[in-house]
Amino acid sequence: MLGKVFAEGDWVKNSDGEVGKIYRRGVNYVIAVTTEGKMFRAWVKDIIECTSDCAYSTEKKGEAKDTIKTFINKNKR
Repeated sequence: MLGKVFAEGDWVKNSDGEVGKIYRRGVNYVIAVTTEGKMFRAWVKDIIECTSDCAYSTEKKGEAKDTIKTFINKNKR
């Protein structure tokens, strides 16, 4: 994956077929959240960027952000 850098907010698909919006990225991994609020971590080498074909076209602006905030606050200790 030479030269490809994923940014926060990009839609990606992992090797298990899960599609999510990147919430945080590390050097060699990303943390993404699906529209259902499920958070998953994937290695950069195991994900592909989604086009409009695999990203959820029904997402409303701010919906994913609210889901992420709810998820994080619910799981804080």
